[in-house]
Amino acid sequence: MTGIARGNFAALADSSTFINTVHSAIGWSNRSAFYARREKHSHLKCTSFDLPAVEPVARKVIAKEGLSELAKLLGLAGQRPDKEWREGPDNLWCLRAGEYLLIECKSEDKLTRSEINKREAEQMNRSSAWFAKYYTSAKVKRVMIIPTDRLSSAAGFIDEVEIMRQQELQALTGNVRRFFSEFRSVDFKDLSEKKVQQLIDAHKLSVDAILTEYTKPVRSGKE
Repeated sequence: MTGIARGNFAALADSSTFINTVHSAIGWSNRSAFYARREKHSHLKCTSFDLPAVEPVARKVIAKEGLSELAKLLGLAGQRPDKEWREGPDNLWCLRAGEYLLIECKSEDKLTRSEINKREAEQMNRSSAWFAKYYTSAKVKRVMIIPTDRLSSAAGFIDEVEIMRQQELQALTGNVRRFFSEFRSVDFKDLSEKKVQQLIDAHKLSVDAILTEYTKPVRSGKE
């Protein structure tokens, strides 16, 4: 349910108050309705369920949308070029002036899979070429979020790529949760930028930490 249907969902979200804070759905494919609701009503908690044939599609959308939301939580500028312009990576974060994080998200794949296949490597290569075309003088770190760090012998990357597996992604999101939990008992009138920065550093959420703490090199199929 995308395209025209998403427009209808947005209209529904605009015209409704949604007094109940917990919403569930069965058989809503990629959950466009959920995202239309949540964009307008931040208090909602949405839970979805679907049949096996479409459940991976929903997980894929949620994973990519979640990365975009995570960028906002960290105070970073984030885009979804593939969704917005039908080309480029799944997610692109601007970390600071002239420096970016390019993300291809495959976290919806089976956790037991053993290799990054040729198709996935080629997709990253296309995204890397897209970035080089439009951001000619910018620095970039290329990251693939995928359950395995092993590259198939039939696949190859044209540029340096690092991997964020399930455990690294969980470490990142866990640190984000713990960072925000610090503010439960804080008097915001007395909260200084220095204190916020100290908390960012303590929970490994600075730009330097994002660049170094949550990824690992790719392993070749022979390793």
